[in-house]
Amino acid sequence: MSIPVFSDWLQSPQGRYVMAWERASIDAAVADLFGYNAIQLGLPEIRLLAQNRIPLRQVAGDAGLVDVTCDLRQLPFAAHSIDLVVMAHVLEFHEDPHQILREVERILIPEGEVIITGFNPLSLWGLRQKLPNCPKGYPWNGDYLSLRRL
Repeated sequence: MSIPVFSDWLQSPQGRYVMAWERASIDAAVADLFGYNAIQLGLPEIRLLAQNRIPLRQVAGDAGLVDVTCDLRQLPFAAHSIDLVVMAHVLEFHEDPHQILREVERILIPEGEVIITGFNPLSLWGLRQKLPNCPKGYPWNGDYLSLRRL
């Protein structure tokens, strides 16, 4: 899912800080994962699977620099065919996050890996969203999901 305004925010000092931290965390998490097929959902401009050694790595989404153009609610992959799914800020900005999770569960192999990034609603960033004078643009207008809600 390409979010042009969110991508613009990622170029700000705050956005660069967040993306550098997330990229380092994802790089560490995916470096030793093995399999045959990996999919990145969200932020197609940033290749989050670059440090992974899975041979077939694709970016899927509804717009932007994607390898597979698709609706995230109906992923065009066979059931139990993907070893790794990385979702970068997809759930908090999509109108049907639970359907996306159902689709990811469908395409993931047994014992497959899912990495989800998003803003924590209980963090200072999440609490800032509740302030009356908080900016209304990205990323503050997302529906931040807690771990419990996932």
